[in-house]
Amino acid sequence: SSALRTPSNLTASKLTGPSSQGKGSVGDERNSSNKYYRYCQSSCFLGVVLLSFPFFLSLCAAAARYEEGESEAESITSFMDTSNPLYQLYDTVRSCRNNQGQLISEPFFHLPSKKKYPDYYQQIKAPISLQQIRTKLKNHEYETLDQLEADLNLMFENAKRYNVPNSAIYKRVLKMQQVMQAKKKELARRDDIEDGDSMISSATSDTGSSKRKR
Repeated sequence: SSALRTPSNLTASKLTGPSSQGKGSVGDERNSSNKYYRYCQSSCFLGVVLLSFPFFLSLCAAAARYEEGESEAESITSFMDTSNPLYQLYDTVRSCRNNQGQLISEPFFHLPSKKKYPDYYQQIKAPISLQQIRTKLKNHEYETLDQLEADLNLMFENAKRYNVPNSAIYKRVLKMQQVMQAKKKELARRDDIEDGDSMISSATSDTGSSKRKR
């Protein structure tokens, strides 16, 4: 015969339920703690990513600026011979590096942002950068080294006027000016030698022709 459900049996059956639920509740606690742990891990990881993001962006921006400078140098050769003294003077300034081999002309590739540095355009009445100088080279607006040197010096003097002495940018300007002046003298000296050679060859050819006439 089937067992009767006595009060004691009912009590026992009621006790087994909570007991199994109790085990389940422990499992639920473990699951919830695991979820919390995973949440903490994700939050920490996200925090690290967010903190690192500005640094990553700055690296990308620096890389982009560097590549932009390099591509600028490459593109200028598409319309100007590298043996041209104007190109050589411009490239000497654009590719100027310090004793550690770091490119120091980068801040001069483009004009300062009008939004970030509005006071720059209040102080500097004739702003100019290597980008503007490059455009003028492309349009053949320079006929002599003196004209190109004048614009480069204008760029340097603008930077010296806006930045305080002994600042990093001021020191870069002094270095770049020194390099530019040395290159200008070298190119001018080379030009004088070539002019002298051409005059000698011209005089020699004239002498030869006069001898033939006799």
